[in-house]
Amino acid sequence: MGACLPQKSHVALRIFQNAQFAIVYRILEVAKKMAEFDNVSYVACGIGESDVSIQIVAKDTAEIYQFVTAVVRKVPGVRKTTTSIVPLIIKDVYQWRVPERIVRQISEKEVPATTD
Repeated sequence: MGACLPQKSHVALRIFQNAQFAIVYRILEVAKKMAEFDNVSYVACGIGESDVSIQIVAKDTAEIYQFVTAVVRKVPGVRKTTTSIVPLIIKDVYQWRVPERIVRQISEKEVPATTD
């Protein structure tokens, strides 16, 4: 038998909101906690349906289930999780970067300062 490839999943987290001024702090607190786990390969804060997004790498879906239910959902501040199994990855870039086309567009719009 060949080696078993790791299973990836995306988990969207909703965070409890006590007071508006405290929500950003709580989101960052949860995101930093998620970043501490070895099997979490990606952590980001978002605006919209989820407050924090993570990617989990595990040996199988049972391990993903165990991690989400026994670990992620127990982190203080996590109100809800939505897990999606990722069976096929079309593109995976480990460090996000601004596409070269956009960098060129921005630099073309910049006008150098002139000195007299």
